[in-house]
Amino acid sequence: MRPLCLTIVPFCWWSGSSNRTKYLCDSPGNDSFTCTPTKGTFTADGFTLEVENFPTVHAYGGEGFDVARMYDSPGDETYIAAGLTSRMIGDDFFIRAKNFDKTHGYAFYGGHDVALMSGTSGDDTYLGIEEWSKYYGPGYFNRTKVFEEVIATRTGGGKDVAHLHDSPGDDIYTAKPGEAIMTMASGVTLTALRFTHNHGYASQEGYDKAYLTGSELDDMYMATTAYNRLCDIDWTYVLRVKYFEEVHAQPGEGGYNIAYLYDSKWADLLQAEDNWARVRSNNAYIDFIYEATGFDWVEARHYRGTDYKQVAADLAFELAYRGGWLEP
Repeated sequence: MRPLCLTIVPFCWWSGSSNRTKYLCDSPGNDSFTCTPTKGTFTADGFTLEVENFPTVHAYGGEGFDVARMYDSPGDETYIAAGLTSRMIGDDFFIRAKNFDKTHGYAFYGGHDVALMSGTSGDDTYLGIEEWSKYYGPGYFNRTKVFEEVIATRTGGGKDVAHLHDSPGDDIYTAKPGEAIMTMASGVTLTALRFTHNHGYASQEGYDKAYLTGSELDDMYMATTAYNRLCDIDWTYVLRVKYFEEVHAQPGEGGYNIAYLYDSKWADLLQAEDNWARVRSNNAYIDFIYEATGFDWVEARHYRGTDYKQVAADLAFELAYRGGWLEP
């Protein structure tokens, strides 16, 4: 049930005490709600509502196009954004915004702040970079900024996709079905949970590594200089990465697992020993290592450039060749 709302007048101000709760409700127009741990402001054409020192504040959007902004304190906060409801929670304050078209959570003032984001039953997208994250879909848009840790969880239903981007430092991306984590040199971590399609990007500077792990199904790994992809043959999950200097892939337990390792347009080197095979750059133009470990069958594909191979005599998997890999 929606609570009794404040009467809207051109300007109102309230000051609270430690045991008080304040409810702010929107107008039929486009409204803006901004709230810190000590002060909240609700503005629109023709009116302003201000509250101070209320430990609990609830704001309600609805009609018009409404935007909410919530800020942290110097302490450790948790920001929860789930569809049309968002909360900023600290040791001594609680801010909630509901039914806003856009919500923004900010962690500007210190502490170790964690954002927990989730979507709806529709088609949702999570996009995370070092400075901000966005989780959005039909009818809602939630953004976080400057959090030390962001965890985005798919709630089920719809075709949901997660995109995690790197920082200018040396970053590590790990992914398996249902979980992808970008750990950045700065200590910021971005996590995507329960997504069937996960994409990792290393488009900035730094030396970045990706580690992909498959499923108990029949997995297929494809490594090219354009992208690396690990999925099962029925595409029930997809792990794709782009622009990483190193990509290491291994299947899950079970299934019959295959891998395709492609060369670049320059000179490359194929190496294989025991249960692993990898193609690595052997030139001054591009730097990469693409490695497949624990697969049942691997095919190394040569199309361009002058490529060499260093392959041990006894391998724990079947290695096939396409094109001309030269002996050193």
